[in-house]
Amino acid sequence: CVYHGWCFGGAGDCKFIPQAPRDGPPVHTSSKACVAAYPTYVQNGILWFWPNSDPQYKEIHLKKTPHHIPELDDPSFTNATITRDIAYGYEVLIENLMDPSHVHYAHY
Repeated sequence: CVYHGWCFGGAGDCKFIPQAPRDGPPVHTSSKACVAAYPTYVQNGILWFWPNSDPQYKEIHLKKTPHHIPELDDPSFTNATITRDIAYGYEVLIENLMDPSHVHYAHY
């Protein structure tokens, strides 16, 4: 989780919670700390995922390949990162102020 730094295994099992006390119980092993695992496929540096955790879709990328973007195969193709200011309300500000544990991971 890039927002709080939690680390998960490929099956959705939690491996590490940085905010958990080191000398406390292993909270990362709780079933409440697990997440759904979705089939994924990387093509041209893009991570594609199938939003269904049903085991029948585990190898879905072999049957339904992601859309091919030929420009990404061209070494002369360039892309750019663009930033912009986005207005937001006080709710987002308060949420971020009340949740400082995400700062190190989300605002690097």
